[in-house]
Amino acid sequence: MGFLHNLLGKKPEPANSKPASPVPEKNQPPQFSLCNNGLYQSGVGGVTFEGASLYLRFYDDGTVLSVTAGGKPEQVATWHNKANASSYKGQYKIHGSILEFTTTGKDDTFDYSGTLSGKELTLEEFSHRNGFAMKYVLCFVEIPGLLPD
Repeated sequence: MGFLHNLLGKKPEPANSKPASPVPEKNQPPQFSLCNNGLYQSGVGGVTFEGASLYLRFYDDGTVLSVTAGGKPEQVATWHNKANASSYKGQYKIHGSILEFTTTGKDDTFDYSGTLSGKELTLEEFSHRNGFAMKYVLCFVEIPGLLPD
């Protein structure tokens, strides 16, 4: 067997070695991924905050943008981007099935923590300015033609 490994340029692996790509542990929660070809919107199907929704936009580089605004997702998506000063900005982290991020803007800083189920994001929000906490359920709304900026 040693000759074959030398001939192929491979070293034998010990019997107790782990595979090259890690296999998730049995009790480890699954990793999820966020959609970035649209916006996550609160209040879909009814409940909004004084006629406005919380909109979140996620990017592959770990950037997250948040804004509370009136209007349809297609309208908000035209200006809710990295260049817009009114969008709160932060970096998100995914730990198994938990999503965490903090966004900062001109008036406040918000901490978020939650989970994703299908295309529905359940988040708890905490305001640093007034200590107010809120729970949101956001649904993903695909925006055809939306490109990363």
